[in-house]
Amino acid sequence: MQKHKHFPKADRLSVISSVTLLAYAGMPFIHISAKAIRFSLFGFLIAFDLNFSLLISLIVAALAATGTDWLLHDHPALGSKNTLPYIITPTLTAWALGIPLSLIEISLEWWIVFGLGIIFIFAVLIAEYIAVDPGDTRFPAAVMLLTALSFGLFLTLSISLRFTGLRLYMLLLVLLPAYAFVCLRILHLKESSNWHLAWTAVCTVILAQFIIGLHYLPISPIQFGLILLGPAYALISLATAQINKKPLKNSIVEPIIMLGLFWIITAFFH
Repeated sequence: MQKHKHFPKADRLSVISSVTLLAYAGMPFIHISAKAIRFSLFGFLIAFDLNFSLLISLIVAALAATGTDWLLHDHPALGSKNTLPYIITPTLTAWALGIPLSLIEISLEWWIVFGLGIIFIFAVLIAEYIAVDPGDTRFPAAVMLLTALSFGLFLTLSISLRFTGLRLYMLLLVLLPAYAFVCLRILHLKESSNWHLAWTAVCTVILAQFIIGLHYLPISPIQFGLILLGPAYALISLATAQINKKPLKNSIVEPIIMLGLFWIITAFFH
């Protein structure tokens, strides 16, 4: 197979990153009162606040999706490929970044998160661009980076949402779709570019049980995120092995080891 090396145009990459981050940079300096949304659905009261931060996050996510599509159409190997698979992670990254930035007061910590967000967005855009071409010499590295960033994104999102003290139904409404997209993208990236919807649904339903159980435990946001990251990783790893038709006794070892490792690390946080 012929090997290639393609890199996104610097001007397009900088435009997408700049627009995304400038929107968040101005967020602390604009204060608009939140609007309370209340309605009943099947006898359940649904209540949440529509605030400026949430609105900005949604707008930035839409801009990231549009910008990524624009960036990818410049790739020589794109051809007739659908850009949808490559848009998922950048969109989730841009959206999820707004949650910790909206919770932290302007301080050194805020700027650290903002700086990490810059690195995350650049890394995701470059990795997704490389992943378009399996013949690229950096394709395996791009797959590893996207996998790591996806789980890092899910961990950040879990910790941030736990910190907000959301009610269980809101936590499920936000966290489960995010995990489903992460699962769908990782399986699509690793396994012959197929959409493994059934396995994604199975992993998401099982993870929902963990979220429900952990929600009522008196644990810190970091502990919540790390404990949840264990099964989140293990389920995708096990699904990958089963898609490849590996024997269960062999494929279950690595997920169990990683699950135990994440849970052991949790003991060091309070």
